Amino acid sequence: MSRAILKKWDWPEIKSGYERGKDYNHSALCDIVFRGFCGVQQINETDLSVEPLIPLENVRYFLLADLPIQDKKITIQYDRDGTHYNNGSGLKVFIDGEIVGDSNGGLIKISL
Repeated sequence: MSRAILKKWDWPEIKSGYERGKDYNHSALCDIVFRGFCGVQQINETDLSVEPLIPLENVRYFLLADLPIQDKKITIQYDRDGTHYNNGSGLKVFIDGEIVGDSNGGLIKISL
């Protein structure tokens, strides 16, 4: 989308032309998804909280897999009725493949 806008504006080549838009949102968009949609927040060096900001009744399922934090792989999984991932219903947090937190929609705090 950003490329199309820059092309329409005839963005100058000296400012990387319209191709500048191809990477424009790469890090900001990830931050919005991780922190906002999935609700991942590192509280301090050893603690992490997960509390999705989107109302979970509006989502059937989502998965954020293998988010690297402190040499660990964090996975956030939500499955409203448990039929998509066949791993039970609700919000789950895994560290290196092991479940460490479980909730039906509330806050999950874990230690890394």
